[in-house]
Parts: sequence; structure tokens; C-alpha cells
Amino acid sequence: MKDQVIKSAIIGFGLILVAIVALEWVAQASPSTYASLQAIVTQYGLLGTFVLIFFGSSIVPFPTDFIFAYTAALSTNLVLLIAVAVVASTLGALVNYALALLLREKFVAKFVKQKELDSAKELVDKYGPWAILIFGVLPVSAFIDPLTFLAGLSKMSFKKFLVYLVASRILHFALLAAVAASLF
Repeated sequence: MKDQVIKSAIIGFGLILVAIVALEWVAQASPSTYASLQAIVTQYGLLGTFVLIFFGSSIVPFPTDFIFAYTAALSTNLVLLIAVAVVASTLGALVNYALALLLREKFVAKFVKQKELDSAKELVDKYGPWAILIFGVLPVSAFIDPLTFLAGLSKMSFKKFLVYLVASRILHFALLAAVAASLF
């Protein structure tokens, strides 16, 4: 598992750096295109970021870190952007948690092999909220969205889940914002 965490972190940071370098290249190669991108971020701003991160953290998972890193690179208020991203991501994760409570294991077992489900639940049972915290901080983590669902499936304490989730999201988005801001 340790190797998987390290591999995910390296890939995540690498992809984000590639996205930010590509944005810098666009700024240098085509200032008018860059200005258009800035206008889009300005036009849809925080609401657009909120919607994309909410859906990307819940029922329609996709890598929201690219969107956030891009928006952070163009943002004039990183603290507000981080707050919006944390709220959106947390609400999206709560949708996963609630869906798991509603759907129950029997329904999920129709779509996932029981062995895989047991293995995933074992991870959540063994590491509990620490898995939420650790995997939640990793950039482009393929783990956090399924873990939020599994936390609900294994009926993790809601208070504990929420505390570790919010802590991971704050660290996650602050780290991404710092990386994006330092490159521009």
C-alpha cells in the first residue's frame, strides 16, 4: 500500500506540474488565448469551480485537481478559492457517504466482486479515518472518492469522517494552490 501511495503522489504532482507548465506555455505562446482563459475563469469564477469540484468529488468522479490548479494559477484570491474548493469537495464526498448508507452492501455487491468489496472495506476498517486523511491529501488521488463511499458503506462515525475529510481537503487544496502559485 505504501508503494501505491508514493506512486499516486508522484503521478499526481507530475500531472499537475504538466498542466501548470502547459498553462505557462499558453501564456507565453499565445497571450490572447491566455487572456481568453482568464476571462472564462473570471466569468464563471468561484461558482464554476464549485460546481466542477462538487461533481468531480461525488457521483461523477473526474480529476478536479487540474481544474483547481488552473484556477489557482489565474486566481487573485487563493484563500477564497481554497475555501470554495474545500466546501465543494466536502459536499461531494458527503454525497458519496450518503449514497453508500442508502444503497447498502447488497446493492453494491451486484456491481463489484465481493472479494474486491471485502478488500476495500478491510482497508477502511483497518486504517479508518487515517486513510481518509492520507489519501485525501494526495493530488489526483484515485483513492479518496471511493474511500468516501466505503466510509459510508462501513458506517464510519460521521463526526470522525467529517473531521478527517475536511482536514484532508484543506491540506490538499492548500498544497495545490501553493504549487500553482509558486510556478507563476
